[in-house]
Amino acid sequence: MAETFSDNSSDSAAEISGTNNTATVAFKPQSGLQRLDIIGTSPRALDVVNLLDSHVVLLPGGRGPSGHPLITFPSIGSLREKIGREDYKKVLHYLASITSPECQEIGFTVIIDTRGSSYNAIKPILKTLEEGKIPNLKINHVYLTKPDTFWQKQRTLLAKGKYRFEAEMLSLEGLAKVVDLSQLPSDLNGNLQYNHQVWLEMRLAVEDCLLKANDLLDSYEDVKDQMEDLVTWLDDWKWGAHAQPENHGVEYLKDNLQRHIEIRKRIRGETVEQLQNLVHNVLQRIKSDPFLSSNPEFHFSVNQLTKAIHAIQKAYGHVCDSWQQRKLQLDQGIQLRMFEADCQKMFDWMFQSREEFLINYFDIGNSHVSSKELQEHHKCFSLSSMDMYVTVNRLLSLAGRLLDSRHFASSSIRQVALHLEKGWKEFASLLDLRTQVLGLSVTFHQKAEQYVNSVPIWSPQCDDGTANVPGAVNPNEGLLENAIHQHQSLYELMCLNYTEVHSTSKKLLYQLDHLVQLANQSRIDASNEKQTYPRPKPWPLSTNPAEDYSKGASHVLAVIHQILNHHRQLEQKWSVKKVKLHQKLALRLFQDDVKQVLDWLENHGEVFLRKNVGIGRNLAKAKAYQRSHQHFECVAQNTFTNAEKLLAAAEELAQTGECSPNEIYAVARQLDQHVGRFINRVAQRRHVLDLAVLFYTHLAEVTAWLESLRRHLLEDLNFSTGTPSLEDTQNILEQMALRKDSTTEGCLNTLAEGTSLIEQLSAVGQTAENDTTGSFSVIETSMKGLNQLNEEVLAFWKDQNIKLEMYIQWKIWERDAVEVSSQLEMWSQELSTAQNGPEAPPTGVTGDVMGDVARTESLLQHHNDSLNHMQNAVFNILQRGQEILHMLETSNPDAQLLQGSESRTQSLLEALHKSRMDLDDIAELRRASLELDVQIVHLQVEANQVMSWIRNGEAMLLASLSLPNNLAEAEQLRGEHGHFQVAIERTHASANQCLRKAETLLHTTNGGLNNPQRQTLSDVIDGVTRKWQNLVQCAEERHKLVTASLNFYKTAEQVCSVLDSLEREYRREEDFCGSANASVNHVIDENVKSDVMPQLIHRHQEQKENFLKACTLARRTAETFLKYSSRSLQFYSLKGEASYRGPEQRVKGILEKLLSQENRVLEVWTGRKKRLDQCSNFSAFIRSVRQVLDWLATSGESYLSLHPIRDIKSIPKDVAQEWLEDNKKFREEAKEIRDKVKLLLQLADTLLSSGNNVHTQAISHWADNVDLKYKDFSCRIDQLKLQLEARLGITLARSPTDPKPELPIPSQPQPPPQNQQPDDGKRKSARRKE
Repeated sequence: MAETFSDNSSDSAAEISGTNNTATVAFKPQSGLQRLDIIGTSPRALDVVNLLDSHVVLLPGGRGPSGHPLITFPSIGSLREKIGREDYKKVLHYLASITSPECQEIGFTVIIDTRGSSYNAIKPILKTLEEGKIPNLKINHVYLTKPDTFWQKQRTLLAKGKYRFEAEMLSLEGLAKVVDLSQLPSDLNGNLQYNHQVWLEMRLAVEDCLLKANDLLDSYEDVKDQMEDLVTWLDDWKWGAHAQPENHGVEYLKDNLQRHIEIRKRIRGETVEQLQNLVHNVLQRIKSDPFLSSNPEFHFSVNQLTKAIHAIQKAYGHVCDSWQQRKLQLDQGIQLRMFEADCQKMFDWMFQSREEFLINYFDIGNSHVSSKELQEHHKCFSLSSMDMYVTVNRLLSLAGRLLDSRHFASSSIRQVALHLEKGWKEFASLLDLRTQVLGLSVTFHQKAEQYVNSVPIWSPQCDDGTANVPGAVNPNEGLLENAIHQHQSLYELMCLNYTEVHSTSKKLLYQLDHLVQLANQSRIDASNEKQTYPRPKPWPLSTNPAEDYSKGASHVLAVIHQILNHHRQLEQKWSVKKVKLHQKLALRLFQDDVKQVLDWLENHGEVFLRKNVGIGRNLAKAKAYQRSHQHFECVAQNTFTNAEKLLAAAEELAQTGECSPNEIYAVARQLDQHVGRFINRVAQRRHVLDLAVLFYTHLAEVTAWLESLRRHLLEDLNFSTGTPSLEDTQNILEQMALRKDSTTEGCLNTLAEGTSLIEQLSAVGQTAENDTTGSFSVIETSMKGLNQLNEEVLAFWKDQNIKLEMYIQWKIWERDAVEVSSQLEMWSQELSTAQNGPEAPPTGVTGDVMGDVARTESLLQHHNDSLNHMQNAVFNILQRGQEILHMLETSNPDAQLLQGSESRTQSLLEALHKSRMDLDDIAELRRASLELDVQIVHLQVEANQVMSWIRNGEAMLLASLSLPNNLAEAEQLRGEHGHFQVAIERTHASANQCLRKAETLLHTTNGGLNNPQRQTLSDVIDGVTRKWQNLVQCAEERHKLVTASLNFYKTAEQVCSVLDSLEREYRREEDFCGSANASVNHVIDENVKSDVMPQLIHRHQEQKENFLKACTLARRTAETFLKYSSRSLQFYSLKGEASYRGPEQRVKGILEKLLSQENRVLEVWTGRKKRLDQCSNFSAFIRSVRQVLDWLATSGESYLSLHPIRDIKSIPKDVAQEWLEDNKKFREEAKEIRDKVKLLLQLADTLLSSGNNVHTQAISHWADNVDLKYKDFSCRIDQLKLQLEARLGITLARSPTDPKPELPIPSQPQPPPQNQQPDDGKRKSARRKE
């Protein structure tokens, strides 16, 4: 019954999952309302209506030359002076905003009518346009009409391009040339129709329509927001799926639905119709007025109004659709909450039912009766769950309908439905699995009890006591086979029962394990997903699933182990009995088979061999015997195979131990011996028959060959048709030899086969005496006849072979003699033609000289070789002719073959001797001519070798033309050039030797030379001389290049090194005056001497002159190097190649580097010079400081020690008067020190203000020290004076206008800031001075 539940619920699941592709209502659909930004972001005409009504700025609708809209500032008299820049900005902003975006992008052309206005009235307009801060206003060009009184100053400003835009002042006539009159209004003498009052009224009407459209859209937006507020629970549902239904329950949703119905009353279509009528009237008025319909700006306004109407209509439709959509969402929300409540109740029921199921789900019973009772109880529980399946099916159907209606919560409904269906399927699967487990338990207990009850019956049947067949002491094969069949049937019955019990137990344990796992499987999907409502509870689980499984499986395993023990005992008994039965049957069968094999060998095999002992008297009879024996072997092969199988079976039977091994082995040995002897006799008989057939066959073939050879010898030597040719005779001789060899070999082989056959017959016991078939006599007679025939044929062949060989020798000599004679004549003609005919012209110095050498030497060598070869050939032919002539005279050959051979031989010998004498004379003349050609050609070879060395030298010069990039390459180039000079010295000696040889040949053999040879010698002399002179010129140029490059790189490297050392030396910070510790120890160093600094400055100036001269020298050597480089490249035509541009760039780079180093050295030299000057000034400053401090320490302190202040009150007044007079005198003397201190502080201030002074700290320290000591001294002097005046009673009131004290305290110098640097002008001035 539970299976029925799960099958029906799967249809609902398919229905739910199939709605995944349907569209659902969105949670928060977009409003689709778009506010018109025409009014909200731009000024309105109502805001600037007063300015527009005053004709301050106009947008008449005209276009400039490039399509730019025209903005005009008409002449309005004195009213223009009252308008400010802010008013202009507002009006221009408004006019720019009412044009189309395309016009705003390309910009505007402004025309200002300046007639009747002053420049002060026009200036705010230009300033407003110049600022460029007006949105959507891009000024391209400004035209100003000429005023009545021309502003000369303002025209100059405009001409200088004072403004960002192009400004131009034109008369009205000039303006008409720039802008078409049809685009200008009437106040600028144009023809453009423009009514400003109508334009302003229509602008106000258009903007009123647009404002109302925006207001209506705002109201629709408010309605949309209110509707959105009614469905805010959708957001809570979407983002908080775990929320409980009490937050947004059914009553809450019904309230929202009622409020949503009331909102529908606010969405009315009458307002839209009224606005459409208003816009329609405005559009009709614009289209009916020619001025408005032709104005481009009102074209853009028409488009705006049309878009506004379309936006209103679209918003109205969208709000209506949104209302319907929200109503649908509220209805679906109510349905969703009701569906979720029902599903939650079903989840609770399944949880309780599962708890009840888990009480005894693992109990499967201990017997057949108990398992049957559990099965009936579970059936009742499954039937009781059938009513709840109807409820589940109803909920799944409801979920399917909600999904088909495209519910907004389709995913949630589908999820809940899937959870419900999955929960029901899991519960139903548990019921089904429990049903299967109990069914398998009933079957298992029934089969197990049946097997245990059958064991006492099967055990006696498997006992060994039943091995002997009842009623037979020695059973036959039939009884044994019947007992084995019955024994096998008993085993199959036992195995069948055991297999049923075992397979049922395995199925039961598997299903029980599956049931325990499924029942204790947690809801992974419910625990991992978002918590939703309704939320299914986690399934109740067992506390110990392993223990539950062991409780049910332990009894099954115990029963299986008991049955397994019984089955193993029965199987062991059955196997012992089976083995004994099969062994007895095998022994019986083995004995019968051995008997059959021995009977066949005795009755058939031995009879056949005794009957057939002969081999036949001829070939046909021997083949008949052979075929009969082959048929017998085929028949006997089956017996041999059976014997082998029986021997193998005997070994197995002996090893089993059931039968007597000695008995079995005795029978096997007897069988093996009989079969082995019989096989050997059959093989021997087969071999004898094969030899007989082979002998008779070869005897017939060899006899036929000998008769054929004799017949062919007679036919080949029959020359009645004429004298045969040499080739035919040689072919006949070769064929005769081949036939003789093959026939002789066949005859010998046949005789050997006959001898072997006789030996084999003797081996089998047959002799000539006991041979009744006559085989021995036939074989011996055949061998004697064959041997006699072979000797006769060989004797006849030897006689004929001697005659043919003599004839062949004479024919070969005749052929060779004729051939040599013809060759002598032909060679004599060739030598005569070569000696008397024109010679091939020499190749000269530039031709293929090596080919001429080889050709000329080969001609001479060929001539000598040919002469020797021909002489040897003639000598051999003459000698062989004499031998053949002697052989013909001494022998008596057959007249038919050698008729007339002696006379023919004598005539050929005489002709050959005469031809040889003529050839010797002609060959000697030819040899002398060829030797002279060889000498000339060798001279050409030597000349070419010299010229090749010269070309190699030129190639070396060209290959080594790697203009050096550094000193190492220059030195390497000098070394290569030195090697080259050594090489050309050897070439010079070879060239002189070649020229001397040519002149010697030209003068010594002048009478024996022909014109081509003489011309060749002259060409050799001229070519070698010209090439050598060219090489010498190239070598001189290269030497200059090497020297120049070496000088340049050496000079550049040395100069760069000197500059680097000077730069490092000049950059090193030094205290030239030796007063670095003055500021630290607060003591003036005595080493500061004034006479050292002038010497340092003078030496520094000399270093500058020296390195400048070195730089100049490096530039001169670079010019020389580049000059020779250019000449070398021009000589080899490599001036424009890219591979040779590197050195020039390298030289330029070195010069630039040298220049940069020179500049850096000059810069650091200047800095060092400045530091030297600072040290010189510091030395002078220190000397002055020492003088002041010495005076203060000596004269000043001595005066103050002689006039102590502490003693003034105790001295008499006359002494005080005297001290006062001394004070006045001393103050007069101290004025010089005061001036010196003042000058010293001014000098310190000057030194500190110069900046970058290494003595800044020392100067500041000593200036402060002098200042402090002098101030202290001055104060003490003033105090002394005041005390003296007070002692004398002199009271003088000092007025503000009184002069300062005679010893004023000089101001302390202020050091310059750390980062202060002299400006560029001072630095350049200082460098110019230096």
